[in-house]
Amino acid sequence: MKTLVSLAMSFAAVAAMGQSIQLSHTYQIESTGTYKADNTYYDFGSYNNGQYLSFGATDFNGSSLMGANLATANLTFTDASYSQSHSGTITVWAVTDNTTSLAQGQSTITYNSNVSGGYSNQLGTPTELGTYTYTVPSSPGGLVTIPLTMNLSAITALASTSNHVVRFVYTGDGSVYFTMNGVGSSNMPAFNYTTQSVPEPASFAALAVGVIGLVTRKRRITN
Repeated sequence: MKTLVSLAMSFAAVAAMGQSIQLSHTYQIESTGTYKADNTYYDFGSYNNGQYLSFGATDFNGSSLMGANLATANLTFTDASYSQSHSGTITVWAVTDNTTSLAQGQSTITYNSNVSGGYSNQLGTPTELGTYTYTVPSSPGGLVTIPLTMNLSAITALASTSNHVVRFVYTGDGSVYFTMNGVGSSNMPAFNYTTQSVPEPASFAALAVGVIGLVTRKRRITN
């Protein structure tokens, strides 16, 4: 009986050990192209009556995500807010083009002021992963966690491409302006996740044998 209970609990369990993948690049993209790349901080959104419009992008090394069945995922950032920061809504997208260079001075990707959030599918059709309502803190340095609650399979699909790059785009709602620590800073952005356990066929067989044995034993006791 104890063995059967243990088996049942193991099937219901999710592998809860948190894991992270490595950040490779950060980008701030404005109407003239990439304004910042791999800086110690970068920002995106809009402020000052629509001036300095930008969206953000990050690249992560997703090789460890190949074949993974994601159960939960989130992105964490260290808030580097300054005087122009403003509260509002951030949306996170996975984009299918993970090969086009976004390097400063090389990229042709730009912010499109005619499109909400500024991203106009230049890096492929975006898949929404989650939204976050950002509130400017009283002092910088706090941790911002954005839960990714939708379409997690889009992330593992990117990880399974030839270069394994998981590319995210971050757009604002026309009000938000968000500044975060970037590449080379002490607290870089991180992608964190847990995976869903998939029982092996042998384990299913063991559970079936246990159930049959329990039913048989119960019948004998009843009779």
